[in-house]
Amino acid sequence: GDYENANKEINLLIQNQSNNDTLLYYKACILKEQKRYSKAIEYFKMINPSSEYLEKANYQEIMCYWYLDDKENLLNALNTISKSSNHLFYNQSLLILKKL
Repeated sequence: GDYENANKEINLLIQNQSNNDTLLYYKACILKEQKRYSKAIEYFKMINPSSEYLEKANYQEIMCYWYLDDKENLLNALNTISKSSNHLFYNQSLLILKKL
């Protein structure tokens, strides 16, 4: 819950490990919790496509678009996930698409 201190620590670590997907994911999550959705999206998008965090990042990115009321990017992201039935958040994405 202490996002300010966590953010400072992650920033220090990211300086030397700017491609570390674990750090990028948690940095983005902190930004999301601070309601800095646009900045969080930037970090979610930096995660390597082969990373174990990618699918979680995809879904978190969707939530950021939702909170920003960015329907165009929200729909694009949901449609991308809904094309892959193996995606971790495939079912959730379909449910959100149906409600939109």
